[in-house]
Amino acid sequence: SKQLSSEHWYSTQSTAFALTALAKFAGASKLTGNEMDFNYKINGAGEQVKSKLPVSQHEIDFTSTAPGDVSVNNNGESVLYARLLLEGTPLTGDETAAEKKLKIKVTYKTLSGAILDPSKIEQGTDFIAEVEVTNPRLYGYYSNMALAQVFPSGWEIINTRLADYSTAHEKSIPEYRDIRDDRVYTHFGIGDKNTYVVMLNAAYQGRFYLPAVSCEAMYDNSIFARVPGQWVEVVKPGE
Repeated sequence: SKQLSSEHWYSTQSTAFALTALAKFAGASKLTGNEMDFNYKINGAGEQVKSKLPVSQHEIDFTSTAPGDVSVNNNGESVLYARLLLEGTPLTGDETAAEKKLKIKVTYKTLSGAILDPSKIEQGTDFIAEVEVTNPRLYGYYSNMALAQVFPSGWEIINTRLADYSTAHEKSIPEYRDIRDDRVYTHFGIGDKNTYVVMLNAAYQGRFYLPAVSCEAMYDNSIFARVPGQWVEVVKPGE
């Protein structure tokens, strides 16, 4: 229980094995009891809950930025453990750069290797997105890394597996790559420096948002890096 409550992340299998052990303990322990009986309040309004299930979850809808109060009162004999979990997605344009035990650099280039400004690209242009991931080697080899790239709707991913394109632009071979309509997930291990390339085409005219590029260790949330997103344009040739 102490290890699961720590900041260390475990694999799906390790987590499931530990939860199975805890479930058996909970079923045999008098500390956990057979029923939850509590009431909770959110900004003064709430309800009473009685349940024989091991977990009771309630959503809090934030419609205001004003401070609020959450309280839980245990009416039963079982020991209860209350947790408040917050999740959210940054507003468009509000992402920030971040680096912790990892570095990433994103560069956009023409097929000939020249640097390309992604903020304004002519329609029909083929180009590449190159991500350089660097392990500072302070904590050894990193395994189970995941690089997430989501592209604006005006750009199309050129899947080199399906088309007859040269692989000359590829620099590092991932352990696994998931290519979807608008995004690419690259999975790999890294000891020093890896560089991954995605081929793209500026297909549709307009102004679009290019989301942040992020890379992280799947089972260690202390290893991550992020490059913020930006607005991009696809314009008529010659503009």
